[in-house]
Amino acid sequence: MSTIKILVVEDEALIADHISFSLEEEGYEVVGIADTVEDAITLVETNQPNLVLLDINLNGNLDGIDLAGVLNNKYKIPFVYLTSNTDEKTLERVKITNPAGFIVKPFQPEDLKPAIELALYSIKKDSNITLPSQDAFFIKEKHEMIKVFYDAIDFAEAADNYTTIHTENKKFLISQTLKKVEEKLSSKGFFRVHRSFLVNLAKITCIRPSSILVNEKVIPLGVNSRSELLKFIKTL
Repeated sequence: MSTIKILVVEDEALIADHISFSLEEEGYEVVGIADTVEDAITLVETNQPNLVLLDINLNGNLDGIDLAGVLNNKYKIPFVYLTSNTDEKTLERVKITNPAGFIVKPFQPEDLKPAIELALYSIKKDSNITLPSQDAFFIKEKHEMIKVFYDAIDFAEAADNYTTIHTENKKFLISQTLKKVEEKLSSKGFFRVHRSFLVNLAKITCIRPSSILVNEKVIPLGVNSRSELLKFIKTL
Protein backbone atom coordinates (compact mmCIF):
# COMPACT_ATOMS: atom_id res chain seq x y z
CA MET A 1 0.00 0.00 0.00
CA SER A 2 1.29 3.50 -0.78
CA THR A 3 0.22 7.07 -0.23
CA ILE A 4 -1.04 9.34 -2.96
CA LYS A 5 1.80 10.66 -5.15
CA ILE A 6 1.41 14.21 -6.45
CA LEU A 7 3.46 16.11 -9.02
CA VAL A 8 3.55 19.92 -8.73
CA VAL A 9 3.94 21.79 -12.03
CA GLU A 10 4.51 25.47 -11.23
CA ASP A 11 6.95 28.04 -12.64
CA GLU A 12 7.17 30.22 -9.50
CA ALA A 13 9.63 28.55 -7.16
CA LEU A 14 8.32 30.05 -3.92
CA ILE A 15 4.74 29.08 -4.71
CA ALA A 16 5.85 25.59 -5.73
CA ASP A 17 7.73 25.11 -2.46
CA HIS A 18 4.77 26.40 -0.45
CA ILE A 19 2.40 24.01 -2.23
CA SER A 20 4.80 21.13 -1.71
CA PHE A 21 5.09 21.82 2.01
CA SER A 22 1.31 22.09 2.42
CA LEU A 23 0.77 18.78 0.62
CA GLU A 24 3.39 16.98 2.70
CA GLU A 25 1.78 18.33 5.89
CA GLU A 26 -1.43 16.63 4.79
CA GLY A 27 0.40 13.33 4.28
CA TYR A 28 0.67 13.29 0.49
CA GLU A 29 3.91 12.35 -1.24
CA VAL A 30 5.28 15.08 -3.55
CA VAL A 31 7.24 13.24 -6.24
CA GLY A 32 8.69 16.33 -7.86
CA ILE A 33 8.36 19.95 -8.95
CA ALA A 34 8.57 20.99 -12.60
CA ASP A 35 8.41 24.40 -14.28
CA THR A 36 8.27 23.26 -17.93
CA VAL A 37 6.17 20.76 -19.83
CA GLU A 38 9.26 18.77 -20.78
CA ASP A 39 10.44 18.42 -17.18
CA ALA A 40 6.93 17.52 -16.07
CA ILE A 41 6.68 14.70 -18.62
CA THR A 42 10.05 13.34 -17.48
CA LEU A 43 8.85 13.30 -13.86
CA VAL A 44 5.55 11.70 -14.85
CA GLU A 45 7.35 8.86 -16.64
CA THR A 46 9.87 8.43 -13.81
CA ASN A 47 7.58 8.70 -10.78
CA GLN A 48 4.10 7.86 -12.10
CA PRO A 49 2.13 10.31 -9.94
CA ASN A 50 -1.53 9.74 -9.12
CA LEU A 51 -2.39 13.41 -9.53
CA VAL A 52 -0.84 16.55 -11.03
CA LEU A 53 -1.30 20.08 -9.71
CA LEU A 54 -0.90 22.13 -12.83
CA ASP A 55 -0.21 25.82 -13.37
CA ILE A 56 -1.21 27.18 -16.78
CA ASN A 57 1.66 29.64 -17.24
CA LEU A 58 4.90 27.68 -17.47
CA ASN A 59 8.42 28.33 -18.70
CA GLY A 60 9.09 27.33 -22.30
CA ASN A 61 6.97 27.35 -25.44
CA LEU A 62 4.24 25.05 -24.12
CA ASP A 63 1.84 25.83 -21.29
CA GLY A 64 -0.10 23.85 -18.73
CA ILE A 65 -3.05 23.32 -21.02
CA ASP A 66 -0.76 21.69 -23.57
CA LEU A 67 0.51 19.40 -20.81
CA ALA A 68 -3.08 18.62 -19.77
CA GLY A 69 -3.69 17.18 -23.22
CA VAL A 70 -0.69 14.87 -22.83
CA LEU A 71 -1.83 13.80 -19.36
CA ASN A 72 -5.27 12.99 -20.73
CA ASN A 73 -4.28 11.20 -23.92
CA LYS A 74 -1.07 9.38 -23.01
CA TYR A 75 -0.93 8.93 -19.25
CA LYS A 76 -4.57 9.04 -18.12
CA ILE A 77 -3.60 11.00 -14.99
CA PRO A 78 -6.10 13.40 -13.35
CA PHE A 79 -4.99 16.99 -12.80
CA VAL A 80 -6.10 20.13 -11.02
CA TYR A 81 -5.35 23.56 -12.48
CA LEU A 82 -3.74 26.22 -10.28
CA THR A 83 -3.90 29.52 -12.09
CA SER A 84 -4.61 33.23 -12.04
CA ASN A 85 -5.74 33.09 -15.67
CA THR A 86 -9.53 33.31 -15.69
CA ASP A 87 -10.10 35.15 -18.97
CA GLU A 88 -12.72 33.74 -21.33
CA LYS A 89 -10.25 32.49 -23.94
CA THR A 90 -8.24 30.55 -21.34
CA LEU A 91 -11.37 29.09 -19.76
CA GLU A 92 -12.54 27.82 -23.14
CA ARG A 93 -9.22 25.99 -23.61
CA VAL A 94 -9.43 24.65 -20.06
CA LYS A 95 -12.93 23.24 -20.46
CA ILE A 96 -12.04 20.87 -23.27
CA THR A 97 -9.25 19.27 -21.19
CA ASN A 98 -11.75 18.02 -18.60
CA PRO A 99 -9.76 18.89 -15.45
CA ALA A 100 -10.48 17.22 -12.12
CA GLY A 101 -10.47 20.66 -10.48
CA PHE A 102 -9.63 24.34 -10.85
CA ILE A 103 -8.17 26.58 -8.13
CA VAL A 104 -7.80 30.31 -8.74
CA LYS A 105 -4.70 32.09 -7.44
CA PRO A 106 -4.12 33.51 -4.92
CA PHE A 107 -5.35 30.67 -2.75
CA GLN A 108 -4.86 29.49 0.82
CA PRO A 109 -3.24 26.15 1.74
CA GLU A 110 -6.58 24.92 3.10
CA ASP A 111 -8.07 25.33 -0.41
CA LEU A 112 -5.85 22.54 -1.72
CA LYS A 113 -7.17 19.61 0.28
CA PRO A 114 -10.86 19.76 -0.77
CA ALA A 115 -9.88 20.10 -4.43
CA ILE A 116 -7.46 17.20 -4.18
CA GLU A 117 -9.98 14.96 -2.40
CA LEU A 118 -12.53 15.57 -5.14
CA ALA A 119 -9.94 14.87 -7.80
CA LEU A 120 -8.89 11.66 -6.11
CA TYR A 121 -12.42 10.35 -5.88
CA SER A 122 -12.08 8.69 -9.26
CA ILE A 123 -8.97 6.73 -8.26
CA LYS A 124 -9.94 5.62 -4.76
CA LYS A 125 -11.10 2.28 -6.13
CA ASP A 126 -7.49 1.39 -6.92
CA SER A 127 -6.59 -1.04 -4.13
CA ASN A 128 -2.90 -0.09 -4.28
CA ILE A 129 -3.61 3.48 -3.24
CA THR A 130 -4.53 4.69 0.24
CA LEU A 131 -5.38 8.18 1.34
CA PRO A 132 -3.37 9.66 4.21
CA SER A 133 -4.41 8.30 7.60
CA GLN A 134 -7.22 10.18 9.30
CA ASP A 135 -5.72 9.17 12.67
CA ALA A 136 -2.49 11.08 12.17
CA PHE A 137 -0.83 14.03 10.48
CA PHE A 138 2.70 14.91 9.39
CA ILE A 139 5.05 17.47 10.94
CA LYS A 140 8.00 18.81 8.97
CA GLU A 141 11.24 18.58 10.92
CA LYS A 142 14.36 19.71 9.06
CA HIS A 143 14.33 17.59 5.89
CA GLU A 144 11.93 14.94 7.14
CA MET A 145 8.17 14.57 7.48
CA ILE A 146 7.36 12.93 10.82
CA LYS A 147 4.06 11.11 11.24
CA VAL A 148 2.35 11.94 14.54
CA PHE A 149 -0.76 10.09 15.68
CA TYR A 150 -3.40 12.18 17.43
CA ASP A 151 -3.61 9.79 20.35
CA ALA A 152 0.15 10.10 20.91
CA ILE A 153 -0.15 13.82 21.68
CA ASP A 154 -0.33 14.85 25.34
CA PHE A 155 -0.87 18.56 24.82
CA ALA A 156 -0.03 21.58 22.65
CA GLU A 157 1.52 24.71 24.10
CA ALA A 158 1.53 28.23 22.65
CA ALA A 159 4.91 29.81 21.89
CA ASP A 160 4.14 33.27 20.45
CA ASN A 161 3.20 32.60 16.80
CA TYR A 162 4.40 29.02 17.08
CA THR A 163 3.08 25.95 18.87
CA THR A 164 4.95 23.17 20.62
CA ILE A 165 3.36 19.75 20.23
CA HIS A 166 4.20 17.53 23.22
CA THR A 167 4.10 13.76 22.95
CA GLU A 168 5.25 11.36 25.65
CA ASN A 169 8.75 11.10 24.19
CA LYS A 170 9.25 14.12 21.95
CA LYS A 171 8.44 17.78 21.27
CA PHE A 172 7.73 19.35 17.89
CA LEU A 173 7.79 23.10 17.19
CA ILE A 174 5.46 24.06 14.33
CA SER A 175 4.95 27.43 12.67
CA GLN A 176 1.24 27.77 13.48
CA THR A 177 -0.56 29.58 16.28
CA LEU A 178 -2.28 27.57 18.99
CA LYS A 179 -5.62 28.87 17.69
CA LYS A 180 -4.88 27.38 14.28
CA VAL A 181 -3.83 24.09 15.86
CA GLU A 182 -7.01 24.08 17.96
CA GLU A 183 -9.12 24.36 14.82
CA LYS A 184 -7.54 21.17 13.51
CA LEU A 185 -7.50 19.18 16.76
CA SER A 186 -10.72 20.15 18.53
CA SER A 187 -12.64 17.45 16.65
CA LYS A 188 -10.01 14.87 17.62
CA GLY A 189 -10.65 14.97 21.37
CA PHE A 190 -8.61 18.03 22.31
CA PHE A 191 -9.77 20.85 24.58
CA ARG A 192 -8.45 24.36 25.24
CA VAL A 193 -7.96 24.48 29.02
CA HIS A 194 -6.00 27.74 29.07
CA ARG A 195 -5.09 30.47 26.61
CA SER A 196 -1.69 28.79 26.19
CA PHE A 197 -2.63 25.10 26.40
CA LEU A 198 -4.64 22.63 24.36
CA VAL A 199 -4.83 19.14 25.89
CA ASN A 200 -5.75 15.65 24.82
CA LEU A 201 -8.79 14.82 26.98
CA ALA A 202 -7.80 11.16 27.08
CA LYS A 203 -4.46 12.04 28.71
CA ILE A 204 -5.86 14.00 31.68
CA THR A 205 -5.13 12.12 34.91
CA CYS A 206 -6.25 14.67 37.51
CA ILE A 207 -8.37 17.83 37.62
CA ARG A 208 -7.65 20.37 40.33
CA PRO A 209 -9.34 23.71 41.07
CA SER A 210 -6.91 25.68 38.90
CA SER A 211 -4.79 23.08 37.14
CA ILE A 212 -4.81 19.62 35.58
CA LEU A 213 -2.31 16.80 35.27
CA VAL A 214 -1.41 15.36 31.89
CA ASN A 215 1.07 12.52 32.33
CA GLU A 216 2.40 14.18 35.50
CA LYS A 217 2.77 17.55 33.78
CA VAL A 218 0.95 20.34 35.65
CA ILE A 219 -1.01 22.53 33.24
CA PRO A 220 -2.94 25.66 34.28
CA LEU A 221 -6.72 25.49 34.04
CA GLY A 222 -8.67 28.65 33.28
CA VAL A 223 -11.69 29.48 35.44
CA ASN A 224 -14.11 29.55 32.53
CA SER A 225 -12.53 26.48 30.94
CA ARG A 226 -12.98 24.35 34.07
CA SER A 227 -16.78 24.30 33.95
CA GLU A 228 -16.69 23.45 30.23
CA LEU A 229 -14.08 20.76 30.78
CA LEU A 230 -16.18 19.02 33.43
CA LYS A 231 -18.90 18.51 30.84
CA PHE A 232 -16.54 16.20 28.96
CA ILE A 233 -15.42 14.26 32.01
CA LYS A 234 -17.35 11.27 33.37
CA THR A 235 -17.58 11.13 37.16
CA LEU A 236 -18.94 8.58 39.62
